[in-house]
Amino acid sequence: MRFATAFNAHDYRVYLEDQEAYFQRLDQVVKTAERCKVGLIPSLLWNLDLPDAVGEHRDQWENPKSKTIGTMRQYVGDVVHRYKDSPAIWAWEFGNEPNLSVDLPNAIDFRRKGGTERDDLKSQHMVAAMTEFVSEVRRHDTWMPPAALRLMPPANGTIPKRPVRATIIPPPVFLCGHRPPQIRAPLPGIRSASITVAPVLVVAIILA
Repeated sequence: MRFATAFNAHDYRVYLEDQEAYFQRLDQVVKTAERCKVGLIPSLLWNLDLPDAVGEHRDQWENPKSKTIGTMRQYVGDVVHRYKDSPAIWAWEFGNEPNLSVDLPNAIDFRRKGGTERDDLKSQHMVAAMTEFVSEVRRHDTWMPPAALRLMPPANGTIPKRPVRATIIPPPVFLCGHRPPQIRAPLPGIRSASITVAPVLVVAIILA
């Protein structure tokens, strides 16, 4: 079962303001999964709005010295280190379909209150965030595969018929997406799949 450990900026603030309370709740999820023999894939950065929780513009995903990246490393490190030895954990996921929130022609409609162009997410912000995520996961867990992301094809009126998973070896980082059946685009270095993704996603996984 994949689930968001933090869905939005509010949830990250809960973690930042009271980590004991935050982990008490998450402990219950993991312990219940262990007891019921349910596998978990925690999705740590479900949305790319962590900068909102720390008072920075979203373009700071691209700044390795930013508070955004520092907080992401702290959060991911704390979660992964705490649960990496749990038999319920199957993998670590970056987030849910982040490609749907980048390079939007109507990005102004999705800005937070008081936001500027610096809050309009770009592909390079997603790539930087994914790369930092995988690096931090690897610092704490050298065995469990970090899932780079789960993605959806651009909205073009086509309803995806089935999911597809692909694995790049090495390192053990995998990608899960939805492929419109009429489009087939094999990707170099990927074992077992034909999927439709923007080149930036492939680059992000290779960098990881």
